[in-house]
Amino acid sequence: MAKALEESRYSILTDKFSIVFFELKKLKNTRKNKPVEVWLDLINAETEGDLEMIESATNVKDIHDIIFTIRKMSADEKTRYETEMREKAIMDERPALTNSERRGFKKGIEEGKIRGKAKIVDNLVSNMGFYLESALKAANITEEQYNEYKHK
Repeated sequence: MAKALEESRYSILTDKFSIVFFELKKLKNTRKNKPVEVWLDLINAETEGDLEMIESATNVKDIHDIIFTIRKMSADEKTRYETEMREKAIMDERPALTNSERRGFKKGIEEGKIRGKAKIVDNLVSNMGFYLESALKAANITEEQYNEYKHK
């Protein structure tokens, strides 16, 4: 069990809460019939036999409802398949979004550079008296890029 301590004086800040860690694999060896153990057994259940044992050992309605839902979901192949596909889609979507964001940022940076160069060309032509061709060479930009971004 863990409690919150004041760091410099090592005194307990409150006794209103505590953190308890359970090792589920070791839980089967110790039986004290506490209500929390029923929930932990449910989390740790691996077989239908485990569910039957938990169901017969408790009167808690919520536990019975959850066991009913577990059985319903695992009995229906279509529901299980849809759940697995939904989880797979979520897992596949994360890297795709990250990659898309990265490409979007890269494209935005490139467009920003070209816009900046187009403004330089405009300044060279209008303020410095450069010919367009010379200004394009000085800014290292093509005429097509300049025409695309000069009005944006």
